[in-house]
Amino acid sequence: MSERDQVWPATVRAKRDYREFVGPADEYDVNSALQLSLLTLLGRRESHMRLDIGCGSLRSGRLFMMYLRRGHYCAIEPESWLVETATENEIGAEMVRLKSPTFYHGRDLLPALRPDL
Repeated sequence: MSERDQVWPATVRAKRDYREFVGPADEYDVNSALQLSLLTLLGRRESHMRLDIGCGSLRSGRLFMMYLRRGHYCAIEPESWLVETATENEIGAEMVRLKSPTFYHGRDLLPALRPDL
């Protein structure tokens, strides 16, 4: 890992630039639309479930949340500030209330994938 790679996330995290943290900020909308388009073309339907591991700042999650039925979107992201900031700036609390997504912010995936363990 280069020195730049070690410093970059801390710099972005300090700026709280949730869009830049997951890739080029100016491609945020295009990348999310491409993901939704591709998966619907391949057969994704509103009745399906989505487990979004490493959802970041909900780049694609914000669109999938609107597309999928209530309770059908589950996301895992250890950087909770990304999800919180994206929720505030991209989708809003009302969308979260309407769609009832599940968010897990731990670094251990097993409890998120198997809550009965």
